[in-house]
Amino acid sequence: MFNQNQNKTMKKKFGEGLLSLVFTVAATSAAFSQGKPLKIGDLLPERLWDAPLEVVNHPQKNTTLAPDKDKLILIDFWATWCSSCLTNFPKMEELQHKLEGRIKVVPVTDQDRETVQKFFQSKNGQKYSSIKSVIADKKMRQLFPHNAIPYVIWIQDGRVINTTDGEQVTEQSVTEILEGKRSGLQTVIPMDRGRPFMLSENFDLEKEAAIESYSVVAHGRVRASPPGMVYRSKGETIVGRLFSNMLLLNIYRVIGIELFKKSGDHFSSKRIVNLLKDPDAISFNPENETEIANEKLYSFDFISPVSEVGTLYEDMLKELNKATPYVATIKTKTVKCLALQNISSGSSIAAKISTPVNKSVNSPDSGKKVTTTDLLRNLNSSNRVTPLPVIDQTGTEQYFDIDFTIFSDLNALNKALAKYNLSLMETECGLPMMVIEDKEQNINQVNPPTKLN
Repeated sequence: MFNQNQNKTMKKKFGEGLLSLVFTVAATSAAFSQGKPLKIGDLLPERLWDAPLEVVNHPQKNTTLAPDKDKLILIDFWATWCSSCLTNFPKMEELQHKLEGRIKVVPVTDQDRETVQKFFQSKNGQKYSSIKSVIADKKMRQLFPHNAIPYVIWIQDGRVINTTDGEQVTEQSVTEILEGKRSGLQTVIPMDRGRPFMLSENFDLEKEAAIESYSVVAHGRVRASPPGMVYRSKGETIVGRLFSNMLLLNIYRVIGIELFKKSGDHFSSKRIVNLLKDPDAISFNPENETEIANEKLYSFDFISPVSEVGTLYEDMLKELNKATPYVATIKTKTVKCLALQNISSGSSIAAKISTPVNKSVNSPDSGKKVTTTDLLRNLNSSNRVTPLPVIDQTGTEQYFDIDFTIFSDLNALNKALAKYNLSLMETECGLPMMVIEDKEQNINQVNPPTKLN
């Protein structure tokens, strides 16, 4: 038996041990939440190998990386909404089967169990239901932050040896690593799109310098950046835009929208005149292409001095014209168009209003109080009724009890408009157009269009 003093001593030691255990568990948890991102060449933390990872499509609810420590491990970040990730799954499974015992593919998503299981039970997801994936992840993302998926972490001998996109995972690239050959992989380190594109982080060390203006145009796919757009701003003022991995035609469209808006006009794809020798060089043609070629992609970051934001989009277009083999200009051209015209001098039953009704043609009750502006925007947004640009020559804003979305034929639409003494008539009109040409021709106008009468 223990005497009272011994009992006190044991209680003290037990309490200290329990407290130590609590601190150890807490420290491990904190280490994951506060751990620094790993870089190429870093060893995985020992605690990660045995950390429980929640999984789906697996006999157990949790698994660990430890059993595969001696293999080439590919951590494949994905999500249920990512079509490129899903396209990669069969390839990854085939590689793992072909190189069984030598590699381990570990799909990882931060989506919760309910979301992932619901996806795998869906019609589209059932074909991927054999995928054993880590879910509800926080640990991996903290160690390997990223802003685009699929994103693949290559781990060999417990060390991060590379980070790439999913496209580069092939039998050849994996075999090169396994056999110790020189790898042809291009490292992908996710860019922070909140900072100027491609600007060295060393600039952040400069305490007495600040970026006042910035411009860079990159041709070809930048694997470290997802496709899309980001506004650049200083305080409340928009001073630029970043376009990354986009077709040049789509960049032109965004600039066109802003330039036409500046003059009170509405831009659409029908206002683009593509005069290139190879019109598909800046666009995607689904009839001839199955995917967008990397050489068609452009990235463009432009930051203007605050004092020059009044001509921001004009300056952006000038910069693109300098840096690419093409020139885009805003020119007034005589083109075929459809004009909404009054066809009777009698009184119309359409009610005149001074301001547009804020209701989309595509809304559920679009048959009520649809405006002239709504009609034109709808007709100009697609070629469903006509490939020609559509303009208003009535001079007044009107509304109609007509559901314009049901029409795909011009004659039928005109019959519906006739009771309002209106008609869409084909004519020739002088319209501001964005004309895109090969650089053999001179550029002398990038100003926004003048407002139509």
